[in-house]
Amino acid sequence: MQGRMDLPAVSAHRRRLLHRAVWRAVGYVLCGLLPAGAASAQESAARSLPITLSEAVEMALAYNLDIALQRESVISADARLLQARGQFDPEWTAAYTHGEDTRSLDAESSTAAGGLSSVRSESQTARASFGGQLPVSTRYAANLQGRSSADTFNDFEEEVVTQAGLSITQPLLQGRGPRVAQTALRISRRGVRLSRLEFRDQVESILLSVESAYWDLLRARQDVEMRRKSVRAAESLLDQVMVRVEVDTASEADRIQAESGLAQRRISLLEAERTLEVQDRVLKDLLLPDLGADIGRLEPTDAPEPDLSLPTYQEVLNQALLHRPELERAEIQIANAEDQLYQARNQRLPQVDVEGAVGVNGLGGSFSSSWNNGKDADNNNWSLGVVYRTPWPNRRNEGAVLEQESALRQQWLQAAKVRRRILLEVGEIHDRLKSSAQQIQAGEIAVDFARLSLENEKSRYDVQKSTVHDILLLETELQQAELGLHQITTDHRKNQANLRRICGTLLDRWDVEWVDDSLPPEPPPQP
Repeated sequence: MQGRMDLPAVSAHRRRLLHRAVWRAVGYVLCGLLPAGAASAQESAARSLPITLSEAVEMALAYNLDIALQRESVISADARLLQARGQFDPEWTAAYTHGEDTRSLDAESSTAAGGLSSVRSESQTARASFGGQLPVSTRYAANLQGRSSADTFNDFEEEVVTQAGLSITQPLLQGRGPRVAQTALRISRRGVRLSRLEFRDQVESILLSVESAYWDLLRARQDVEMRRKSVRAAESLLDQVMVRVEVDTASEADRIQAESGLAQRRISLLEAERTLEVQDRVLKDLLLPDLGADIGRLEPTDAPEPDLSLPTYQEVLNQALLHRPELERAEIQIANAEDQLYQARNQRLPQVDVEGAVGVNGLGGSFSSSWNNGKDADNNNWSLGVVYRTPWPNRRNEGAVLEQESALRQQWLQAAKVRRRILLEVGEIHDRLKSSAQQIQAGEIAVDFARLSLENEKSRYDVQKSTVHDILLLETELQQAELGLHQITTDHRKNQANLRRICGTLLDRWDVEWVDDSLPPEPPPQP
């Protein structure tokens, strides 16, 4: 597909399954199999739609409204380019008029006309012309006209006059040359490129948001599962304590501590479930065409297996400087500012135009005879001259030049800021990835140590050498260590996606091809 973002090459069967799942609930309602509102919120939450990260990316590319909106901006830019190309289209004109005129004569004119009190005349005029401007700044116009007239004086005998002519105007100073004449066309061409770069940037932004939301949802589900596991462990511990209280091997204080720990874990579970609902809505907002479709919760199935390999800072920087669309966008805006400055300086010059015209005219009783008489007889005409025009003291154009010079300097400064921002982003993401890789290794050790400590403490509790408080404390430490490891791992995957975004290779990660061969290379500006 030319001029737009192609979707990745994926399994059509898998996409059909996804689409069928999205619209499943809507189909049930329409078919009357599931009345609207019949399913409760708990039943809806119990259902789930397993989804991989690649499937989430496919759905975002197909349904995301921001991508669709940005694609329309590309279409608008193509339309503006078509309009700019139209400035060199010749304008064609064709006209035909028929008229009759009756005029009363005064006494003197009536005597001269042999006693006629009025004079009647008829005329018909046909005219055809075309004109326009060439890309080299030359303006041209050609016309052909035939006029037939008859009146009372010649007994309404038809008399035809034909005229044909060609005129050319060539600017010598202001408006001279293709660089001035084609300024709007070049800027429109660059506008198309800018819109496509913005489209690419929007797609990359959405893909990055999808990856982040996917891993956030996975982490929220893991958080819920771990807190449910913690609740079950607290319930089991409470059961053990209750048994020991009955046989007087545990005190009421142990029972109160166990019940308090269970209550705290249930509260944490409720908070985790609310977070899961929020993250589920965030991802659905990026993927689904209709948020009203009742498909249950999305269930991420990919595991965030960490890739701890890290490219060097210089490799990341080289990739970013090579692929980031912001740099090309800055170059295009500088080129636009240079063209506008050149045009402003040209407008400051006096207008000196060479105008030339040549034509023929003929007279006869019909159009063909008048045309032949015009060609055969020496009835041609021509003219050649120079037109000079300039304002004084020309403050408007002087101000326009100063404004465009400032605009060009601003674009250079903006380009420097873009490059500096990229350098900062590269350094920041490289440090974050390096830090998260170290944190993952430390987190794995912390989880193993917390799990071993909890097992040892349970063994001590079985022989009445530990307390419920100690076990609850170590269970909390293990839970926090596992949650911390999951968070660090998902954050590492998000940082890796952000690294690909900063390097400009996020589309390559998902095999999204950027096809942009609808515009030929722009020719260099001519003086």
